Amino acid sequence: MKFDSIIREWEGIDFATIVLVALGAWCLQIFVRYLAHFVSRTLPAKARPYLLPWIPILRLGILLIALWIIVPQIIHPTRENMFAILGGAALAIGFSFKDYISSLIAGIVILFEGTYRVGDWIDTGENYGEIVKMGFRAVMLKTIDDTEIVIPHSKIWNNTIRNSSSGSHELMCNISFYLYPNHDASKARDLLLNLAKSHHLIVSNKAIKVTVKELPWATHYILRAYVNDSRSQFEFMSDLTVQGKGILLAGGFEPAHALPSLHKTTT
Repeated sequence: MKFDSIIREWEGIDFATIVLVALGAWCLQIFVRYLAHFVSRTLPAKARPYLLPWIPILRLGILLIALWIIVPQIIHPTRENMFAILGGAALAIGFSFKDYISSLIAGIVILFEGTYRVGDWIDTGENYGEIVKMGFRAVMLKTIDDTEIVIPHSKIWNNTIRNSSSGSHELMCNISFYLYPNHDASKARDLLLNLAKSHHLIVSNKAIKVTVKELPWATHYILRAYVNDSRSQFEFMSDLTVQGKGILLAGGFEPAHALPSLHKTTT
């Protein structure tokens, strides 16, 4: 098969169509990107998990449609030509952009598997934050200190991640309290349960639990409750921590401190 039988003659290439389609696809990609930010900031919490996952799919659809229109303008769209072009391109790109292609494939797989999506709160081991953007190659997290972190999909794919919300606007929060062992544990647990039930951000139809664990130097209480909007989790946890400390102190409970030996670090 000759090369000039694959590529169209110079006069036969419709450059105006190629430029218009490429420009239109670029503009649509920008529009979808701003649409994602608009949806993320303005829609109610309950609506975000249902609408935001469609944003990356729209971007992928725009790219595929643009290629479907542009490629036949450059080559003769026969079956043999398509196999030759795709095979050569795959070989060249595979060697040149191995890491990029790995991230791209991982992103497409994750997109359809729904492992995580825009609006989810994930913990990668090094970073914890909300997914504010999902590209084909990488995911962008926004942390509690308003820092945006871009992580390639392939890096996440090869590691264990924790998805705290998993498509839901609700999220479980864990708040710890440490008290000296010599106290009435039932009373302390009831105080923490009643505190959580009265908070305005609590999800009333989800169970509130207090787990108790005895440590050598303290009794460890973990208050587990669901916040009604994942973006309010830190406000919720801070409120319960401050109010919980106040209620326990007022009830005569003494906060425990770790033994000095536990604070020592090796050099």
